[in-house]
Amino acid sequence: MYLELPNPGAPPVPGNINLVPDVITINGSSSNITYVSRFSYGADLSNEADDTQDTFWVKCAVSPTNAPYTTGEDDFPDGTHGNSRIYTAINVFEKP
Repeated sequence: MYLELPNPGAPPVPGNINLVPDVITINGSSSNITYVSRFSYGADLSNEADDTQDTFWVKCAVSPTNAPYTTGEDDFPDGTHGNSRIYTAINVFEKP
């Protein structure tokens, strides 16, 4: 599953591609979700070999029995001044 984060976001989405979200929520639940990377789906959603590293995307694995997936949210560690960094995905894509 791929979640597209807002660009620009308020506050801006963390630019450090290695920063991992504390919590990923899909359809209101954070259970059975595993963070994979900050990658977009590339040219072909069904082909993970062409995924590309991207600051504005989060790739995660979810239980396929919970589909369809319509909403997503990523909660990154707070910023340097304690600012929360929670982003609602503007797009949610499932790998076919």
